[in-house]
Formats: sequence, C-alpha cells, structure tokens
Amino acid sequence: MKLKFFGFISSALYYHTAVFAADYNRNIIDYHQILTNGDSVTNSTVVSSGRLTLYSGAKSNGINIESDGIMEVNKNATDKSSIIHTGGIQYVDGFSLNTTIYGEQKISGSVEGTLIKGGYQSVYGSAQAINTTLSNGGVQYVAGIAKDTIIESGQQYIQSGGKGSDTTINNGGIQNVEGGSVTNTTINDGGTQNVTGGSVTNTIINDGGTQNVDGGTATDTTINYGGYSECKWRYCHEHDHQ
Repeated sequence: MKLKFFGFISSALYYHTAVFAADYNRNIIDYHQILTNGDSVTNSTVVSSGRLTLYSGAKSNGINIESDGIMEVNKNATDKSSIIHTGGIQYVDGFSLNTTIYGEQKISGSVEGTLIKGGYQSVYGSAQAINTTLSNGGVQYVAGIAKDTIIESGQQYIQSGGKGSDTTINNGGIQNVEGGSVTNTTINDGGTQNVTGGSVTNTIINDGGTQNVDGGTATDTTINYGGYSECKWRYCHEHDHQ
C-alpha cells in the first residue's frame, strides 16, 4: 500500500510515500491527501483547494471541510463527526456518521445522524439517509431512502424513485412529495406536507399541521382536531377525521 501527497510548502514541491498504515492528527490539508486501508485522519481541516480522499478501509474523525474544500468517502471507508462548511462538499459512497452540513453532501452510500443546518444533502438512487434532522433552511433531496427524518425548519424533496418513511414535520418544516413513496409521516403544528406526485400513506395531521394534495395519491390519512388537509377528491382516499 502506498500513500502519496502532492503539495507546496514555502513554494517547494514535496513528495511523500508511506509504506505502512498511517495516522494523521490536526493536519491542514491544502493538497490532495489520499488514505487507504488502515490509514486514519482526525481533527484535521480541508481548506480551499484541498482534497481528502478515503479509500476502502480508511477512517476519519472530526474533519472540517471549509469553502472550496472537498472530501471523498469511498466504498468501505468510514467518516465520523465531520463539519461541512458553506462552500465545502463531501461525497459519500461509503459510510458517514454524525455529519453537520452547512455546505453540501452528496450520497451514494449510507449516512446516519446527519444535521443539515442550512446546507444541502442529495440522496441518490441506491443511497440511504437515516436519522437526519433538517434545520435553519436545510434542504434534502431524496431519490434513494430517507428514514426517521425530522424536518424542523427546512425542506425535504421526495423525488422519483425516492422513499421516505417515519418522518416528523415540525414548525417551519416542509415535505414536498414530487414522486416516489412516503409512509408514516406525522405533521405537527406549523408543519406542511405538499403532495404533487407519488404516493403518501399513513399520514397523521395534528393540530396546526397542514397537508396539501394536488397530485399523486394520499391514503390512510388521520386528521386530528385542528389539523388541515386540502385534498382534491380524486387524489385522496380514506381520510379519518378525529
């Protein structure tokens, strides 16, 4: 296994090869750092023009990805507790845990425990996002699987082929169902679900919650006292008013 670095320090080109697994701590990454099986990096920062790539078997913890910084978590690599700042981007084909997003995260693997805080997350066709919280205008696009999502003051878009389940929509949160399927959603006071395509089933609308259905289908909906559903008749079935 070889680990290679290319970059500039005091205008001098340097090259480094590591034969054995390496552990890096508190690095400033302004070049392309590549980690392979057994390597790890912790408490480091990817700055503008920097790039951190984790291949199979590599691990990272506590990475800050600043504006114009890039991080790649490839298949069978693991990332934990990263912060993606505005203008930074992370690609996840492996696994990422407890990420905070102000910038952008693109997923073709699996993520869990993500906080989207004004940033963007794209969940592609074969990907899954579990236990995600959207706040401060955070946006999640779902063409894969999103489970156990809490939408506080952001927006979730369920797109064609996407699946959303066990979602809670709180004050200021909006779920837009454009395609795919959504099950077991709870809409609380100040939360909104807009359905223009796909299907939604087993929705509970509590006091102050709103559902707007103008396409797709909505079935097995429970509207509790104070909840509201504006649903064109041909799109809705089996609404139960409590």
